Amino acid sequence: MTTTTKRKGAKQRFPPAEPVMTAPIPQEVCVLVTTSDAGFKDCGSGFVVRREGASSYVVTCAHVLEHWDVRKILVNARPANLMASSAQLGLDLAVLSVADLHDVPVLQVGEFVRDGAPVWGFGFRHLHRETFLRDRFDAHVNGTLATRTRTGLRDVATLELTAAKSSPICPGNSGAAVLDARGEVVGVVSHTTAVPKTDTTGGLAISASALRAFLDFVEGLPPLPPPTPNPGEAAVEITATERPPEPPPPTNFDDPQSGRFGGRSVDPDTGVRLSAALHEIEKGKDYFFLDLVVSAPKPDDLVGPAHFYLHDSYPQPHVVIRKKTGGAFALRDIYATGVYVAGVQVRTRDRWVTLEVDLRKLKGLPKKFLSR
Repeated sequence: MTTTTKRKGAKQRFPPAEPVMTAPIPQEVCVLVTTSDAGFKDCGSGFVVRREGASSYVVTCAHVLEHWDVRKILVNARPANLMASSAQLGLDLAVLSVADLHDVPVLQVGEFVRDGAPVWGFGFRHLHRETFLRDRFDAHVNGTLATRTRTGLRDVATLELTAAKSSPICPGNSGAAVLDARGEVVGVVSHTTAVPKTDTTGGLAISASALRAFLDFVEGLPPLPPPTPNPGEAAVEITATERPPEPPPPTNFDDPQSGRFGGRSVDPDTGVRLSAALHEIEKGKDYFFLDLVVSAPKPDDLVGPAHFYLHDSYPQPHVVIRKKTGGAFALRDIYATGVYVAGVQVRTRDRWVTLEVDLRKLKGLPKKFLSR
């Protein structure tokens, strides 16, 4: 785990965390991530996000595995296979596939957590030789940061955590689930922090939204269930009248959404617009993050939900967004390796609006990318 030190006397907006009343989550939800290589004695933490058949899918931090032989990764002393890592993007997440891990409960990935909210979890730390200890940590969310990826071109929502030294976030906790009072994952521990000459410690955690964005595009990973509503928010139920009409079947199997959504990006009656933007991940590599945004001249005319349709090569090509951000429905940071037509169906006050956008028409894209 990477450790950073805060400036002495740095302002602390929330008091050191005390243990909070929490959901009955057993400590076994935290798994030990190690290597069978005798040259390494450090460890990381992890948790199970999905299970299918004999396979359990474990999230941890990519930097935990950085110097290990991927053929020698162990989870709770069982061999593990590396399915995906986002280390090259600076997101610091990885997914491992492990067989015979049915004794470990699956955790639900939540959504967002407010500043000042109490959070908690379990993480491992290395004591000596082959001895690892699993401890509970208790913290508060001290704020949300926008941290740059290693490419310096995209931001990742990161939670800043403050904990008491009586239940600290420790080296070895990297990859541990940060849980809210309901026991849902709202973050993944990635760093420890320290405030000199105080009774507080803390850490940084990758947000649940960033975790979901990564997991949605891990090939072979079963899709996550949607997050449950936060306390005080009404549950969103899609009734029969709120479901969009079934789009016509594909006619272009190389670009399956092309022509299915009307062939236009702006609705002439309402002014509702589907726009797209591509952001280069790393200069010269010709790979991009894609943002899709549905907006309207009068934001209140957009009722939602918005059903986005990506190329069928994505593990989850149909994505439903139920909440507006800044008056618009947005699907952001989609990893794109080529151009295609994307579609949307969004509910307005009066009817469903159907639109599509052709990524080939975006300006400034390299020829190599356009040819894919």
